[in-house]
Parts: sequence; C-alpha cells; structure tokens
Amino acid sequence: MCPSGVMLQVTKEHRVSILLSDGNTTQPFYWCRENWPNQEMRKIYTTVLFANIYLAPLTLIVIMYARIGITLFKTSMPLPVSQVGTSGSGCSIGKNSRYESRQLVSRKKKRVIKMLLVVALLFILSWLPLWALMMLSDYASLSERQHRIINIYFYPLAHWLAFCNSSVNPIVYGFFNENFRKGFKAAFKLQLCSAHSGKRRSYSHRLLNFL
Repeated sequence: MCPSGVMLQVTKEHRVSILLSDGNTTQPFYWCRENWPNQEMRKIYTTVLFANIYLAPLTLIVIMYARIGITLFKTSMPLPVSQVGTSGSGCSIGKNSRYESRQLVSRKKKRVIKMLLVVALLFILSWLPLWALMMLSDYASLSERQHRIINIYFYPLAHWLAFCNSSVNPIVYGFFNENFRKGFKAAFKLQLCSAHSGKRRSYSHRLLNFL
C-alpha cells in the first residue's frame, strides 16, 4: 500500500492580460497565477511553500554550519614531528615554528567560518525578496495597480536574484578556500591538456593516413 500525502488541488489555470498603455502601440503583458476557490486557500498554499522551500533549508543550513564552525573552533590541529624542537637553539626554532603553524591553522579556521557565514547570508538575502513579494501579494490588500507594478517590475528581479544564489556559491568557495581554487585550476588544466592532446592525436592520425 503506497502512502499518500496531503494534496492541494489547483482548479484551473488563468491568464491575466494587462495593457501597458491606453494606445494600441504596445503588446499586453501576461503572467500566470493559481486560481484558488478563495483567498484563504491561496494563503495556505503560499505559507506551506514558504516554510518548505525557504524556512526549512535555512534552518538546516544554520544548524549544520553552526555545528561545523563550533567543531572547527574547538579542534586543535596536531603539528608535524619535524616541527618539534629538541634543545638549545633548536628548541627556540621549534617553538617559533609551532607558533607560526598555530597561527596559520587559526587563520584557515577563521576563513572557513567566514565562508560558511557568507554562504548562509547570501542564501538569506538572495531568496528573501522573492518570498517577501509572494507573501505581500497574498496577505496584503493590494490594489490592481500595485499588483501590476510588483508583477511587471519586482518579480523578475526577485527571481533573478534568487536563482543567482546557486551561481554565486562556487565563487565564494573559490575566494575563501585555497584547496577549491587549486582543484578548479587542476581540473581546468586537465581539460585543456586532454583537449590539446586529442587534437594532436587527431592531426597525427590524419598525417599518417595521408602518408
């Protein structure tokens, strides 16, 4: 027996046409919305989407990134044996080396924590305008002119900002994480080298066939 979930049924799709001017020189602007039996059903639908698509991922991101940051902050990195001094001047050199290593590890930890904070903050700021507009459209008593302004001017920008969040994350990882940059460069060089060697093999094969 298959488990079934709670479903909200959309009755019929409607298309709204808006003329951008009184003359016949412009084309109408269209947008699609759900046609609910009443406004309360629309509010419930938007609220469920807001909780599942924005609040739930945000809560998970905050909890997991906070655990990662706390673990990094509490963890002490072991030092290599070669950095431990023995006696005399070697002891002082070993102490300086250990101090520099701790400073380096501390800086790397701070960069990772900053990266996690930036990723979480970008998620919040990228998706918040879109959901704010959706909640405003359903919960506030807006006039037809206000709905028109939101759908024509603000919704496209809010969608673009929300979808850009996925493309911004690799840039953040590359800026804060040196290993990510090295891996990206290595993969890029490997791809270029393989393409270049493939062209050379193809040229050699054609040359041999010609000879």
